[in-house]
Formats: sequence, structure tokens, C-alpha cells
Amino acid sequence: MTTPAPRLDPHGGDLFAWNGRSLLVTSHSAQIDDHAVRGFWSDNTRMLSREEIWMGGHQIVPFSASAVGSTGQLAYDQVETERDTTEPKIHVRISRFLDQGLRTEYRIESVFAEAVDLEIEFVLEADFIDIEEARLGERRQHAEVGWETGEGCLIATYLHPGLDWASSFSFEGWDPALAPGAGRSR
Repeated sequence: MTTPAPRLDPHGGDLFAWNGRSLLVTSHSAQIDDHAVRGFWSDNTRMLSREEIWMGGHQIVPFSASAVGSTGQLAYDQVETERDTTEPKIHVRISRFLDQGLRTEYRIESVFAEAVDLEIEFVLEADFIDIEEARLGERRQHAEVGWETGEGCLIATYLHPGLDWASSFSFEGWDPALAPGAGRSR
């Protein structure tokens, strides 16, 4: 049996992707920011409420984004470096796909002949708000969000005694346990 996507009032320019009981709502530039209904939703609960990516002190804000069928998104940005500000030399492609969760792939390509040293920072937030609460702008249940690191992942756990919710953010090729201040909640 196919479950319909939750009903949301469309906001001009928002991008939607859905698959089964999973829903992704982003800005027209594929950002997951603090807008009321944007984020990754599973079973009517927001599992990811903010995602920021910073490279070399530059926040990635795609200049181009589009839906890929009903289950994905593709977005692009460029990063200027201190070496040459006349033309961006670092290209970023963000691909998002919904299946039994959200998979986001970041492809970072440099056109410099030699290696470029760039610091990459992820800011992730999870608030575990119910979709009706978000739509109405009225929170009915409150609890802290705890963050911990695992092997190659960050885990956000909703610390409400009556609700058992958690999000796991896995990273390939990077160990978040090495990152200071990993995770953030609000």
C-alpha cells in the first residue's frame, strides 16, 4: 500500500522530493534552513531541520538546483579560493536521493593542477517536530536533543521519555568523532 506524502501548504520556490513515508522540503536553492516546514521528514517527524555546508569560510548556497524525478535533487555551487579570485576553481555538486532515508552526496572538484587545502564544516540540526506542529507553528511536546559520535557517524537522539526518535548521519571517508563541537540542536 502506498502512503501519500503529508499535506503541506506549498511555499513559492520550495523544492519537494518524496518516497513512501519520507519527504524532503528545501528552498529553491536546495537549502535546509530554519523555515517552518523545510527539512527531511520520516513518518511525519522532522529528522533533519538544518544543514549548512561551509568550505574555506564560504557557505555553500547553490546557484542552481532542480528536482530529479519525485525522489531526488541536484544542486551546484562554486567556491572561490585565495589563490585566484578572478574565477572560482572549486565546483560543488550536491545530490540528494530518498529511499529508506535521505542520502546526500557532495562531489567537490578542483580545477587547480595541484592539491588545494580547504576546511569543510557541516552544521546539522534535528528538532524532531511533528509535521502538524511545524505547519501550525505550535510545538506541543518539548525535549532536548542529545548528540554523540559513533564510528563514522553522528547520532542525534530525541530525549523525550515517551518518544523513541533518533537520526544517524553517516560519513564516508571522514570521522566526525575528530570534529570539535560535532552536532547542534535547537
